[in-house]
Amino acid sequence: MLIKKNYFNKMALYLSYNIDTKDDKIITSSWSNTDIPILAVSTEANKISFFQDEGVLLDHDFQGTTKISAINWHPYNNVIAYGYSDGSII
Repeated sequence: MLIKKNYFNKMALYLSYNIDTKDDKIITSSWSNTDIPILAVSTEANKISFFQDEGVLLDHDFQGTTKISAINWHPYNNVIAYGYSDGSII
């Protein structure tokens, strides 16, 4: 996955960074809404990984038991909700 961020409001300047998901196919991703941008990425391996905006993998990840089909951040805090393909939400 290639990360593209727009750092200016009037001028488009995009910086591209690659993230490494260890050959797992990405299902969905979501950016945090806080001062420190964090990208959460869910993969087919039932895993959520977290990356900084430069593509650096953070030490925190989560391994689920079933397919994670949706992820979304709280509007103001570093809290994430994720949903499984069976309909349960955590």
